Amino acid sequence: MKRKKILFLIESLGGGGAEKVLSTLIKYIHRERFDITVCVISGGGIYEKEIAEKVRVHRVLKSASSYSGLGKVWYRIKYQMIYHWLPTWLVYQLLIPKGNDVEVAFVEGFATRLLASSTNRQTRKIAWVHCDLQNQPWPILGGVFKSLEEEERAYGKYDSVVCVSKQVECVMKEYYGLSNTMTIYNPIDMHGIRQLASQENEWDVDSSKFNVISVGRLERVKGYDELIPIIGRVRDRCDDIHLWLVGEGTQTASLKGLVKKMGVEDRITFTGFVKNPYSLMSQMDLFVCSSRAEGFSLVIAEAMTLGVPVVSIDCAGPRELITKYGGGTLCASYKELEQEIIKRYHTKTCQKNRVLSFDATDVISQIEKLLENESFDNA
Repeated sequence: MKRKKILFLIESLGGGGAEKVLSTLIKYIHRERFDITVCVISGGGIYEKEIAEKVRVHRVLKSASSYSGLGKVWYRIKYQMIYHWLPTWLVYQLLIPKGNDVEVAFVEGFATRLLASSTNRQTRKIAWVHCDLQNQPWPILGGVFKSLEEEERAYGKYDSVVCVSKQVECVMKEYYGLSNTMTIYNPIDMHGIRQLASQENEWDVDSSKFNVISVGRLERVKGYDELIPIIGRVRDRCDDIHLWLVGEGTQTASLKGLVKKMGVEDRITFTGFVKNPYSLMSQMDLFVCSSRAEGFSLVIAEAMTLGVPVVSIDCAGPRELITKYGGGTLCASYKELEQEIIKRYHTKTCQKNRVLSFDATDVISQIEKLLENESFDNA
């Protein structure tokens, strides 16, 4: 049987949620049915090696760290050419692998804009949307698209737009006016997560404390500027609470400054990026999601997989996960989140929780049918 040729386009294979989802997808997809190429604009990243062991990886640019001297100058010139100077149809024509049956823009923003300019009229085109673009319109705010109308036109060129939650699909239908949408939840590698959780943890966790964790990019959308003051306000009523913030981002310095200002340096640990957060997560008493917006919230599903109780601000992805599977509490405001953390601390009800299961095989089956252009029951 001839394998269908699939191209996945993503900007990098760094430590983001979409990159992790792609890695899981590649791990479980039936590769005897699909000849897969993963094209990355900028090479390197923590998931590149494991993906490259399974499928072909095409790097438009090598990792920025691999250049030195004049090479760094040339890297910056090529980067500017790709992202700013050349029209996207020419970037596609010059740099993107051709001859594929299906082309997939696996993340919003530049990848979506680039494949919308594909000159291959024979291939099916699929776009993946991982966030609520109405509440988190980063492609427009970041200048990838000049306007909502330009972004709408780009999505209109795709045969299918895959959304990671029903709420995200509602946004793409109602706000973007699309009719070619569907929901496919992110695949969760339960076996891999539990294996990693059993490994030795590099961090010294004091189990006598009430340990709270949040995992995500240190960006405004994650709401850590609200969560840190909560820890400051509850410390007298929860005298041994400790917050672990796992991740890095553009707000790292300002958030550390906020911790110092609040005088809670002894109550909050910044771990930076951690390749295996699960061995740390499995030792926690509570997982907190303080995000202002989430498309699916992969880390909430991972916490549920490990039986760690979840408290979350009520936004799209967490609402859908917790409503469907249970295992968590939704809070309508940061004040309510603060009260829920205090409640969990004093009752200790969050120390035990049933482990929830997410069947990755069902999700992968849906994705395979989509790539084969076969019908399936929408999530």
